[in-house]
Amino acid sequence: MKTTALALLSLAALAHPLSAQSSGARDLGMGGAGTASSKPFTAIFVNPALTTRHSDDFDFGLVLPFADAFVLDEDEFIDAADEFQDTLSEVQDFIDMGDLMSADALRPELAAQLQALSGSSVDVGANAGVGIVLPFEGFKLGIGFRGYLDAQALTLVDPADVAVILDNTSTSADLDNLQSEVIVAAAGVAEFGLSFAKELEFRGTGIALGVTPKFQHVETYNYAVRVSDFEDDDALDDFDDEVFRNDDSGFNLDLGASVYLTEHLTGGLAIRNLISNDYETVSTNGRSFTYQIEPQVIAGVALEGAGFTVTADLDLLTNERFRGAGDSQFVRVGAEYDLFKSVQVRAGYSYDFEETRQELLHAGIGLSPFEVVRIELVGLLGESAAGAGLQISFTI
Repeated sequence: MKTTALALLSLAALAHPLSAQSSGARDLGMGGAGTASSKPFTAIFVNPALTTRHSDDFDFGLVLPFADAFVLDEDEFIDAADEFQDTLSEVQDFIDMGDLMSADALRPELAAQLQALSGSSVDVGANAGVGIVLPFEGFKLGIGFRGYLDAQALTLVDPADVAVILDNTSTSADLDNLQSEVIVAAAGVAEFGLSFAKELEFRGTGIALGVTPKFQHVETYNYAVRVSDFEDDDALDDFDDEVFRNDDSGFNLDLGASVYLTEHLTGGLAIRNLISNDYETVSTNGRSFTYQIEPQVIAGVALEGAGFTVTADLDLLTNERFRGAGDSQFVRVGAEYDLFKSVQVRAGYSYDFEETRQELLHAGIGLSPFEVVRIELVGLLGESAAGAGLQISFTI
């Protein structure tokens, strides 16, 4: 990974200090399911009703921090872009040295590499946050702050550039002026929420209800760079230019419920981002994008016993990130085995019914000595995707 990959990582750092929405490494290790199984100190971000879960086991819970990152490169965009950059530099060097025969021999390869980039893309996501759960008389209070980044880079190839590359009279300066572009559309969302949850009993069945009013700050990003400037340090510096950014703020609301069907079986329902909002990017080279924060309705179930947890979540609505990028609707399943309440082994699977996003295998491990400090690690793997995460939490 050379300049292209570095640019995307720079974007991840710039989009927001805390920047893919997950509820921590434990849930992510079980396929991302957590609507009925999340621990109280991360439930703030997934189902606020679960902050009451196992409430007799702790007086104070803190996750500080959880963080994960994810890259999806289905078209091998990063490697293909690196190969194009290398060949472009080689052709220009031959031209500058006057070795036109060697330059002409490479022109067809360079043109083919540019055409292969057409429409290729890479997705980058990142997520981080902190959460605290405090007990009060009759209810639980959760305090959470998290940020997440959602970014996509896409190549738009100008057919005229292919003709320029194949023209053996074109100079090094002509090749420096190719009009094909890489565009990067991104959103960084930071949210601060207070969750309130209470346990009740209805006709002999234990239930919990929770609500999280939250403030959201959304920063959208619309950047474009010509392919001939991929390796230009000044182009990387432009990522931090405010001319490519837009920002807005607003309030939103999460709702959650959990039902303790039996001693070992829990059902959950969460509505995240009850208020739908659209956020427009700035216009760059005549193009703009709309990032959508839409309501998510998720149903979940969890079965626990003998050290095992088996859980599943289902999105009841489709969701679209950037308008026109395609809907997604996930099912997430996972399992955990807790050995002596000290070591936890997890596995999971997530699948998008709309096939917009790639199916993923999840695996994780947790260490919880003395049940006070918990360290969670997770890895994600797809056909052309990879990710990893870390979570550290404390309970007293």
